[in-house]
Amino acid sequence: MLTFISKVFSSFMAVPGAMMVARSIGKADLLPMPAEMLFDDKLAAVSPRFIPAEHLVNFVLAAGCCKILILLNNWVLKSDFLASLLFLVSIPGFILVAYAHDAVGQGALADQVPCLVMPLCLMIIAASGFGSGTKAKRN
Repeated sequence: MLTFISKVFSSFMAVPGAMMVARSIGKADLLPMPAEMLFDDKLAAVSPRFIPAEHLVNFVLAAGCCKILILLNNWVLKSDFLASLLFLVSIPGFILVAYAHDAVGQGALADQVPCLVMPLCLMIIAASGFGSGTKAKRN
């Protein structure tokens, strides 16, 4: 049950992921980001210090694709390896998101909860194992 709840909760990451992909490929008008996300301000906070400006568009595209991949892996692909990889990538990713929230004045605990809960959900999914290698024997 906990794994199912984690899959449902983490699957919602596909929405901002799709927005990030649309923005990266120059189609931001298809899926505009809400102004309260302060996405440009967050990118400006992390860009010069952690991500070179010339790689920022590629970084946003890769991050958006990973967020969409969470949804695909939860319900379609069901890969143990991919679940583990997404969990491991989420740790530094959400640390960077927490830093960006703090840099733009969204450092309140309520704004940081997704940065703590999402890697936990991905860890639960990775630890549950989709296939777990147990198959019924046939005679």
